[in-house]
Amino acid sequence: MGEYKNDIEYIYDVKKFSDNGALKELISRHSGIYIEMVNRMMQASHSDIVKSEVLNEKDSFIYQCAMKYDPDINIKFSTFVGNQIRWKCMNIYNSSKRRHFEEFDPTKSFSGHDLGKIENDEIMAKIKDILIQYPDKRARKIFLLRYIDGQQNKVMPWKKIAEKLDMSIQGCINIHDKLIKYIQVKL
Repeated sequence: MGEYKNDIEYIYDVKKFSDNGALKELISRHSGIYIEMVNRMMQASHSDIVKSEVLNEKDSFIYQCAMKYDPDINIKFSTFVGNQIRWKCMNIYNSSKRRHFEEFDPTKSFSGHDLGKIENDEIMAKIKDILIQYPDKRARKIFLLRYIDGQQNKVMPWKKIAEKLDMSIQGCINIHDKLIKYIQVKL
């Protein structure tokens, strides 16, 4: 590789000729941005195992970025790689957060409280009292739609809740999360 090439030329060589030398050069050039973004985006919110797995995918991820990259979008390849890894990390974070709240069952015990001895009806009665006292009326609607009015013993999806309340999905999730923390404290 005597002469200097730009990223677009290397990407072309990878796409057209499956050039391993060009791929190695792209990986060498863009590993730093990949590692920096993973470390920044996955600080304390993820286990070391998940972070390690994402870091180990670096070479294949940069290859996939090269295959998807379109020079006509008029952004540098390094910016494209940074944006792609940012989205990947955010998707991992959101899926773990989503799993956590979809597993929420108001009749199960909350951290620091042994509610296993209390009947489900008693727990629901306490939660109902908390909901009545809670100042944000939207939170009550979100809770009822999510857990009580759900679909065939399943929680109602955030998208449907957002549509029913004419709110954004993220807005519903934020209100829900505050309410759940409040309920945990009150129980």
